Amino acid sequence: MAKGMFQKLWEERGELSLEQAHTLKLELGKIDKKVEQFLERIIEANNHTVIKAYENQVRKLEEEKITLSENIAQCGRPLPDFDDTFRTAAISQPFLLLEELKGVNSEMVGASFIFII
Repeated sequence: MAKGMFQKLWEERGELSLEQAHTLKLELGKIDKKVEQFLERIIEANNHTVIKAYENQVRKLEEEKITLSENIAQCGRPLPDFDDTFRTAAISQPFLLLEELKGVNSEMVGASFIFII
């Protein structure tokens, strides 16, 4: 029972990671468009102060792109194998698993650990 609950959470976490990566990629595309717009404005601008302001905006957007790219790379990493991770956690730190299952009947949790290991 406990293993099934954790496996479901594990799978949901993997799906959420993919959704987050997709959202971040969309945001990255929006930032690229904004950078292009500012670059066009820089080309058309004649006022040095305005050009400097646009350059600052481009710099900030480029920094955001770097951060988003790093976040996308983190989202793209595959999760470790569930069974190996769960087995290690159940053996080395079973109290952490029990902590996650607060509110579940403790007799059922204890019985499920017997079948897991």
